[in-house]
Amino acid sequence: MTKQSTFLNLVKQGAEMGWSNYKVLPSLTGAQAALESGWGSAAISNNLFGIKADASWHGPVVTATTREYGLKGAYRELSKFRAYSSFSESTLDHAKFLHENKRYSNLLGEMDYHLVCTLIKKDGYATDPNYTQKLESIIETYQLYHWDPSEKESQSRQYIVKKGDTLDELAERFGRPLLELQKLNSIKDPNKIYVGQQLKI
Repeated sequence: MTKQSTFLNLVKQGAEMGWSNYKVLPSLTGAQAALESGWGSAAISNNLFGIKADASWHGPVVTATTREYGLKGAYRELSKFRAYSSFSESTLDHAKFLHENKRYSNLLGEMDYHLVCTLIKKDGYATDPNYTQKLESIIETYQLYHWDPSEKESQSRQYIVKKGDTLDELAERFGRPLLELQKLNSIKDPNKIYVGQQLKI
């Protein structure tokens, strides 16, 4: 078994849980883990995704020098990163991180890896100008799209609106943020749902 295959086996379950719990596409998680950590060899304190430790992080922290990109090209910067006890903990926190940050809300629930790879670069996750292409290359080379849910599986997670239902109550019942349900179903006004309406959950 190759180094790459061994690494992907270690992160696959966490990537799939990221979809189940937070609707982050598994292939994206796997590709980011590989790209950001050099297939695990450059993971700083088991941080596979290069997630920095901002004010919202209350766990352990490690400081390291990183390569960033700006208007004048590449440069080095000293940054603080989240530290984890294992790759598994890092993988689970990755999906939670994307889910909790509003700027990434546009990629939650999306099943097209091309779109998701484009959105995460556009949303500012990385400064590398070739970030989208690098993610897509990993997904396609290692066929990580097989990790992703099929359209049929997605359609099975639907709910028919009943009398008395409100979108706010449904969001709480199914453990989904209200704004996420609105986006998933293209609903501009959360107060305007109707009996018999089919919602993606």
